[in-house]
Parts: sequence; structure tokens; C-alpha cells
Amino acid sequence: MRWQNLRPSAAFLRTRVARRVLLLFSVCALVPVAALAVTSYFVVSKQLHDQSLERVTHENREARQAVAERLTNVRLDLAGISEMLRRRMGEGPLEGALDSFVTASPRLRGVTLQTGSDEAVRLGGPASVPSALSAKQRENLGSGKEVLAIAHGEAGPMIFVGRILEVRAGTQHVVWLSLDHEYLAVGEEGRSIPTDMELCLLDYEYTVLFCTMPLADATVNEWRSGATVPSQFEWRSGGETYIGGSTQISLGYEWASPNLTVVVSQPRLDFFDSVGTFKRWFPLIILLTVLVALYLSNVQIRTSMDPLEKLQEGTQRIAARDFDSRVHVESQDEFQDLATSFNAMANRLGRQFNALTTINEIDRAVLSALDTDVIVDTVLARARGVIECDGVALSLAESDGAAPQWTLFATAANGSGRAVKNVQLSEEELGELAKHREFMFLGPERRPSYLDVPVFRDGGIRSFLVLPIFLKQKLSGAITLGYTHDPPVGEEDVVQARQLADQVAVALSNARLLEELDDFNWGALAALAQTVDAKSPWTAGHSQRVTQSSLRVGRKMGLDPEQLDVLHRGGLLHDIGKIGVPAEVLDKPGRLNDEEYAVMKQHVTIGARILKPIAAYAGMIPIVLRHHERMDGTGYPDGLVGEEIPFLARLLAVPDVFDALTSDRPYRKAMPYSEATALIESESGDHFDPQVVAAFKAAMQEPESEAPQELRPVFPEVGTA
Repeated sequence: MRWQNLRPSAAFLRTRVARRVLLLFSVCALVPVAALAVTSYFVVSKQLHDQSLERVTHENREARQAVAERLTNVRLDLAGISEMLRRRMGEGPLEGALDSFVTASPRLRGVTLQTGSDEAVRLGGPASVPSALSAKQRENLGSGKEVLAIAHGEAGPMIFVGRILEVRAGTQHVVWLSLDHEYLAVGEEGRSIPTDMELCLLDYEYTVLFCTMPLADATVNEWRSGATVPSQFEWRSGGETYIGGSTQISLGYEWASPNLTVVVSQPRLDFFDSVGTFKRWFPLIILLTVLVALYLSNVQIRTSMDPLEKLQEGTQRIAARDFDSRVHVESQDEFQDLATSFNAMANRLGRQFNALTTINEIDRAVLSALDTDVIVDTVLARARGVIECDGVALSLAESDGAAPQWTLFATAANGSGRAVKNVQLSEEELGELAKHREFMFLGPERRPSYLDVPVFRDGGIRSFLVLPIFLKQKLSGAITLGYTHDPPVGEEDVVQARQLADQVAVALSNARLLEELDDFNWGALAALAQTVDAKSPWTAGHSQRVTQSSLRVGRKMGLDPEQLDVLHRGGLLHDIGKIGVPAEVLDKPGRLNDEEYAVMKQHVTIGARILKPIAAYAGMIPIVLRHHERMDGTGYPDGLVGEEIPFLARLLAVPDVFDALTSDRPYRKAMPYSEATALIESESGDHFDPQVVAAFKAAMQEPESEAPQELRPVFPEVGTA
């Protein structure tokens, strides 16, 4: 996996598969993790809550025990003070005798002696005694037991402990100790519970005797209305929630006093300090888990999606006929194997498509070709697009018979060389080709003589795939693909090569058929021309000479091949209408009279009527009909002027008149070339087109032997009989 896949990205989510995989991953991974985390949170919270309640209960019991122990200490103080007072009774005034003791004691606020006459004698600290006692308390005092009384005054509740002090028989005093609330609640050290907890001490009326923090009035009132304090409860103060526990200190038996209530509480936030820490870290842990899961899913999905996207893009490129592009995947897994197979498929499809495209192009080229040379050039140039090879050759039989002459056309793979060679195939070679009608492979040891050409020898071509071509069940040629090594050709390649050979066979057949039809057409034209010329001994060869001269002029004026072909055919048949002119008019030894001349002029319209039914000859009718029109409008049949006369008719008019002037006629001898040329020049602008006259003069100055092959006589021998 490449390092780029480790970089987080959301671009892969644009595919439906990626979004589906991410959703599945989230459902299968993130949802269970989140559910487990939430469950863990509530389980941990409950466990911490239970543990905290146990802690509050434990601390509550510890506080209750501590209060009981402090009361025991107070009892000892009370016993000691009582004993001291007994000894000092009658020795002097007791007023303020215990000030120093009270001041030094953290337990006491004051010591008061209540005499039998209810006089309160201050022994230390402020003098104070309980205002009233219950019958039980008076009974306890009478029996010599200690009493704990709580008095409620304007200054708040006060806690008293007292006992009988017998001075003499019949005289009883009560020593009252006013206790310090804080000592009774928390002890001398000032804090008997953990610092994160709060402690409250309440009397039997739920009046707060001491509290490390104020209790909410609503909470206290609720307790009073319920006549009991729940062992576990919650209360609010100052916008904060507290969790607390309560326990009763039983004072009825020992002190003849209603119970005291100890309340230990802890703020909920502190109570769940561990939970709070867990709550603070829990979202971060979840977020980190989600991020890690998303990161890993990103990496994994990209590892899967990137190859899929590349394969999808490759498929789209193939659909767009871009078979040269390749998919590069280096995931070291099945995706890489799939990409390798995909590239092999793309390469194969590309070869097949290129081959089919090339075959199609070759089909269009060769099937539209009208001559063999175009077919040969197309096969040599395009065959390598159908099947890979190092050389191409096309052999064609030029004649029929037992030992036909063959022509070999060959070229190298890069098109650098081309050879044309006339070869003679032996009977054995012809038989081998006839035997393997579809194809055959030839190795270096079987190189046939008809493939022994420099192009192949110099190129190191030593093996061949030969595809015979049959026309009308006759062996007429062969396509040969050459290789420098053993041909790396598969069955599909052979099928495509065979398809190419069959198409070439069809094209050659069409070309030969067209050549035969063309030869027949020209033969028909020549026969018609000879028929016209043979009607009168004086016009023998006229059509051939006029056609030859016209083609030379047309080439001098730059006519395209199509115009030259029309001119060629029109020249041969320009006098076809003379078939309808009586022989006595054609061969009259003297000048024609007006009536005879009128008959003679009809030969152009007769010729046009003869050719009109033949659609292929429509292009030459203007030549036949208009070659006797004159530039000044005095010609026939319609007296056209200037450029109203078709151009090819204007062109042929000059050679036509020139040949008539330079040929013998019944009524005169042939005019010398120089005089005829001078006459043509003198008629320039009146009878003839000046441009044609200039081109005619220039063409006639060229040696006839230097004229192109197609401008030479159409038929070498013209009979005169």
C-alpha cells in the first residue's frame, strides 16, 4: 500500500460503494464501540455512586461514634468539675473560679452552678442554665445520672450537660456545663471527617446545632414535616446538589435526652469526582476512537476504492475507445491482479479494435479502389495495423495458364524499403498454395523463391505467414506477413489476417471486373468511332487524331482527370451523328449547296439524340452538340456566343478544325500544317477561344513522342476500308 493512502481524505466518499462501505463500517464498528462506551459509563457511574453512598454512610457512622466519644469526655469533665466543686464548697466564693479552665477548654463555653434556690452562680464563662427540664431529666438528676438538655433562646440553641452536686445532706446543687457545639460535632482538631465532606449536628427538633455549611431551610422543613431524616437523601443549596446520609445518636437512656441527628453530605460533583473526570475524558476517548476508526476506515476504503476508481476510469476510457491507457495499481492484493488482467484485456481489446478498424479502413480503401495499384499500396501500408509483423508482401498472378507470371510487391515493417519483382512460381509452389487455401506457415528452411527479395533478406525476415488469394476458384495471388523470429501469431490473429486476405480478394475481383468493364467500354467507344470514320474513306482516323490532339491541349491547360476522361470519350464520339448523314453528302467532291449543308449541320443534333439514352454518356453530349458553335455566334446548331459554349466543346473545336484542314477531302487537298496553324490563329476570338488556341499552339510544338502514355492513340491501327 502506498503512503498516499495513509493520508486522510473524504474525496473517496463521492462513490456510492465507498459510502456504503463506510456506513457498514460505522454500523459494525462505531455503533458497538459507542454502545459499549455508553454502557460502561452508566455502569461505572452506578458503581461509583454506590461506592460513594457507602462512603457517606461509613463516615456518618464514624461521626456518630465520635460524637458519642466526645460526650463521654464531657461526662468525665463534668465529674471532675463536680468533684473539685465539692472540695471547694465553703472555702470561699466560687464566682469565676473556673474562668481559666473554661478559657483553656475547647469543649466548654461556660460552667454554671444552679443552687437549690435556682440561683445561677457563674463559675466560668457566661452563666446559663436550661430553662426547663423534662420529668425524665429531673428523674435522672435525682438518681445521680447526667442529663443532656438543649435550650433554645434568642442567641440560638445551647447544649447543656449537668449532674447533681451534693454539698450536704438535704442540699443539692446542679452543675451545668455549656458545651461548645463545634467540639461536640467535630472535636478538638476542628475536622473529624474528610475535607470533601460536610457535617451537620441537629437536635431532636432538627434545629441545626452545628454545620460546616448552612443547610437549606426547605430541606430542614421537609425533615420536620416528615418527623424523620432519611438515611440517604439529596438536597440543594446555593445551586449545588448534595448527597447525604443521616444517623441518630440515642441519648435517652444515658442522658435522658431526645436523640441527636448526625448528617454527613458531599457535593454531587465532588461525590462523583471520579465520574466527572471520566465524563470529561469519556467524550475525548470516544472522539479519539471515532477518529481512529474513521482514519482506519479511510485508509482501508481508499485502499479498496482507489483501485476500483482507477478500474472504473479505465473502463470509461475503453468505452471511449482509448485502449492505450493502462490502470496502475500496486496494492499487493487481488486488486493488483485484477488491474493486471484489466490491462491485458485492454491491450487485447485495443489490438482487436485497431485490427478491426484497420480492416474496415482497408475494406473501404480497397473496395473503393478502381485499379490494382491502389489495392497493392493500401495492403502494403496498412496490413501491419491488422496483425503485427516485420514485413508485408502481396503477390499477384498477371496471367492465366499452367505457368502464370507473378508480380511480387514487398515492403519492410517500417516502410523503409519496397521491392517489385517479377517471379515465376514452380508447380510445387503453386500446388502448396493451392493445398493450403486458408493459410500456411513457412520457416527459414522453407523460404520460397518468390519471397527471396532484398527487402526481406536485409531485414532479417526468416519466417512467413502466407495467405493465398483465390478469384473464381483460381489461385490469383497471396498475402505474406514476414517475421524476424517465429511468428507470435494466435488463432485470432490468423482469423483477422484471413479476413484481410478475403477482402483483398473481393477488391481484386472488383478491380478486375471494373477493368474488364472499362476495357469493354473503351472498346465500344472505339468501335463506334471506327464505325463513323469507316463510313467515309475521307474521315478515316479523324476521331482518333482529334481526340489525341484534344487531350494534349487539355493537359496543357491543366484539366483534371475527370475532365480529361470526358474529353477523351467526347472526342471519340464527337462525329457520331454523321452516321445519319447520307454518304453522297459526306463524299461530295464539290462544295455543298445550302440544302446539303443544312443536312450536314444536322449531324450534331443526331449525335446528341443517339447518346441521350445512355446515362453514362451524358457528360459528352455537350461536346457532340456544341463543337461547331463559334465564339462570334455564327456557329450551329444554336448560334451560342463566347462562354455560352461549353468549355470542352470550345477546346475540341480547335483540334477538330485543324485535323479537317490538314486532311484530304473530296473537294480539296490537305492544307500544310503551317497554313492551317496560321488560319487557326487568324480565327482566334471569332471562331475559336483564344486561350484554347494558345494552348493548342504550345501543345503542337511538343514532340508527340514526349506526350504522356494516356495521350497516345487510343487504338494503334485504324482501318481505312
